[in-house]
Amino acid sequence: MTRRGDGHRVMRWLWTSRRPDARLARLALLPASGLWRGAMAVRGLAYRRGWLAVRDLPL
Repeated sequence: MTRRGDGHRVMRWLWTSRRPDARLARLALLPASGLWRGAMAVRGLAYRRGWLAVRDLPL
C-alpha cells in the first residue's frame, strides 16, 4: 500500500526535477502525450463538425 501523498511527490519530481532520471522519464512519456493530444484534437473536431452530440446538463 502506498502512503498518502506519494503520487503527488512523484508527479512533482517528474515535473520539476532536472535530474537525468526525471528527464528520461519525461522523454519516455512523450509518445503517450502525442497520442493523447492527437485523440483530443480528433475529439474536438468531431464536436465542431457535429459528429458528436452536445448535451446540456440538467442543472
